[in-house]
Amino acid sequence: MCFTPKISLGTAIFEFLVAGFIYLRYQKSYVPRFVALFIFILGFYQFTEFMMCYTGNVNLWGKMGFITYTFLPAVGLHLILSYTKKDFSQKILGRIIIYLPMIIFIAIAILEKNFIINGSCGLFFVSIKNYFHSGQNPMAELAYFLYYFGYIGIICFYLAYGINKERNKHQILIYLTILITTLLAILPPAILLFIFPAISYEFPSVYCQFAVLYAIFAILGVYWDDKKLDDKI
Repeated sequence: MCFTPKISLGTAIFEFLVAGFIYLRYQKSYVPRFVALFIFILGFYQFTEFMMCYTGNVNLWGKMGFITYTFLPAVGLHLILSYTKKDFSQKILGRIIIYLPMIIFIAIAILEKNFIINGSCGLFFVSIKNYFHSGQNPMAELAYFLYYFGYIGIICFYLAYGINKERNKHQILIYLTILITTLLAILPPAILLFIFPAISYEFPSVYCQFAVLYAIFAILGVYWDDKKLDDKI
């Protein structure tokens, strides 16, 4: 939760507007569609936290929130592999491999009756214990951790590789923007978790404080992608 339900809702609306702007304004390549989808998912997560605190329905909206942020690594990796022209992401088998872990985790969330253990809305953060963040299922927690941060690691690897090999200045700016945004969005929460492990149940809530950076930097990235295409005409 971004400090208060109203701010969380305002952030969601901001991200919805940014996603709509990118989708409608930049249509020269498929990249804006992916980016708009990514930002929309971030915004919807904000909305689930707002609804959880506003309605008090922890089970429904806590589960919806988990499902929403579980989409992010898979969608992000698909975007980066597609953008860096990796044929793997265009093949059916490749897409299955990319999205299969996400599908499994979401299926568990849907089918497990006691998936949400408890949840509450604090002064600064939303605290939610679920099947993968309860401290009671170490193997399941490890699997989810490897999925989430493993995908982010792969994304950063391909972006760093692209920066090293690319010669087009606009393309380098795009890679660099996405890489910096990814690091800024994920490192601060990870550092907070390492220093203050007691907030582990609030990780998605802490994470959302930095997610708006994606929206801001995404506009720059899409603009430079559009500029690169103009240079080719």
